[in-house]
Amino acid sequence: YHEGDRTAHPSPRTAALLSEQITGKSALSFSQIAATLTGAMSDEGGAILAEEIALKSSDIDLVMVHGYGYPRWRGGPMFAAMGPASRLVPGT
Repeated sequence: YHEGDRTAHPSPRTAALLSEQITGKSALSFSQIAATLTGAMSDEGGAILAEEIALKSSDIDLVMVHGYGYPRWRGGPMFAAMGPASRLVPGT
């Protein structure tokens, strides 16, 4: 960004550095990319729980859904990371 200007300006230097890596075709499918990102978010959520910044994993999901726009129908990254079997266990 330029000072006082919030418009994104592409960087020719960055584009040159990444030109060999950007082919327009990903080695990962959309679902693999989503799973990787959700896994990273749930790992960070685990760290937040370990540091006792949040009390429950559902607190993190609530913030992600209502504060960051995580798709509500997916339940949040912590919910997604639990897997179907553990969702049936009360108190998780």
